[in-house]
Amino acid sequence: MGDIGFNRSFGMVESGEEAHVIKLLHDSQAPLSVLAHISWAMRLVARTPIGSQPLFEHMDWSAKVLEERKKNTPKEKDVFSCLLNPNEDQITPEMNADSRLLIIAGSDTVSATLSYLLYELCRNLTVQAKLRAAIDTVKPEKAHLDVEDVAECACLDGVINETLRLHPATPSGPQRETPPEGLTLPDSTYIPGKVNVWIPIYSLQRDPRYWMDPLSFMPERWTDERPGATIEKRAFLPFLTGPYNCIGQKLAMMELRSVTANLVRSFEITFADGENGSTIENKSRDCFTMTVGKLDVRLKPRYED
Repeated sequence: MGDIGFNRSFGMVESGEEAHVIKLLHDSQAPLSVLAHISWAMRLVARTPIGSQPLFEHMDWSAKVLEERKKNTPKEKDVFSCLLNPNEDQITPEMNADSRLLIIAGSDTVSATLSYLLYELCRNLTVQAKLRAAIDTVKPEKAHLDVEDVAECACLDGVINETLRLHPATPSGPQRETPPEGLTLPDSTYIPGKVNVWIPIYSLQRDPRYWMDPLSFMPERWTDERPGATIEKRAFLPFLTGPYNCIGQKLAMMELRSVTANLVRSFEITFADGENGSTIENKSRDCFTMTVGKLDVRLKPRYED
């Protein structure tokens, strides 16, 4: 997201280690998961150095990244080419908020989904073999598959969608404020005006009213192989819906398709010795985005160099 948003690399891939900013990101999300429900408490947290340090340190870091971006006009457009006005000296609070959102929602969500996708492929080796067989038929003459090569691979999209259903990267979903006059739900429940409401995506996407055998990892529910396995597709909201849906969903799907296709094509993926997936299941935490527990996997090359 550094290149896409700010026309610079954060150096996380090159180092091969968890960067300080990633730890900062995860630590800062923990207080936000509470403050999102009692936003007035932010003033109290701001007076508590221990509790607020990661949050405000991350805010300061994001602001510095944006300030550096404003000083340099890149040759190629990035996200902030559309948001920054070169004729204005001052960076607005809204711009700083957008810089934090871009880093949080654009980086951590895809990595969380990939972690859970690998977890499900290790648990469901038959699904992994089926996916590999489908990918092996795509441009077998190419050493590396491009996004365009796998854009129409139904089996791949089924695996990705089923991962997003069972393990949404934003489990609680963002909040919305009801209109001043309030609103009435189809079951006649009335919600007063100017009230914060959430749609619990995690619960909705595991609700047996909308999904047959909802806790099973079943990629076929997204293809024609299991008609009826999906009772109500409108209950699938990993990127939300409507005019305020996720602006980066197409980019996220491109990343997920490319990484998954090339990993599965090149490696046999299994749990590492001593790993059974219990940590990622039990230690992951909903902190607006999902902070994922540790998962160790083994990648066995399918081909000799």
